[in-house]
Amino acid sequence: MKGFLAAAVLGAATLAPAAFAAEASLDPTGTWLVEDGRAKIKMEKCGTDHKNLCGTVVWLKEPLDDKGQPKKDLQNPDPAKRSRPALGMELIKDLTPDDDLYVGQIYNAENGKMYTVKVHSEKQAELNVKGCLLSILCMSQHWTRVADLPLPATVASIGAKSKGHPAPIATPAPAPVAPQTEN
Repeated sequence: MKGFLAAAVLGAATLAPAAFAAEASLDPTGTWLVEDGRAKIKMEKCGTDHKNLCGTVVWLKEPLDDKGQPKKDLQNPDPAKRSRPALGMELIKDLTPDDDLYVGQIYNAENGKMYTVKVHSEKQAELNVKGCLLSILCMSQHWTRVADLPLPATVASIGAKSKGHPAPIATPAPAPVAPQTEN
């Protein structure tokens, strides 16, 4: 389990520990910097009843490949999905609540495999993520809460290669204003 699993499975406000002592688990929604700093994942409520948890890549430290093109899901076992961009990819889909945590599957774009994952937050600024293969090969990470980033609009939103800064998000240019004349 390397690469994107490490980036995916595996700057926040400081709050007094006593403020959350009574809560066993906190809301895991928000944007999280993965432990190795290679990606930011936006965790949001999802599903028909908005009780599940989904996670989407909203930032990559290195969004472009060696040829200057947006990174793609090249290891996906489904050839039809190998051209989809890594930025904006949903890695975590429909984790279900189970007591103080969320459980389900996480996708590892580095090897195209799915892993069992458990996610929970006991501290406002930290998300605990534990991914397992066959329930015996497990890896845990602590993700750090960061300022929310919007979900990428398109692959074109990647822009120039970022140097550790969020990739720009494509936004429409403002409409030109016609000059006003008095008659």
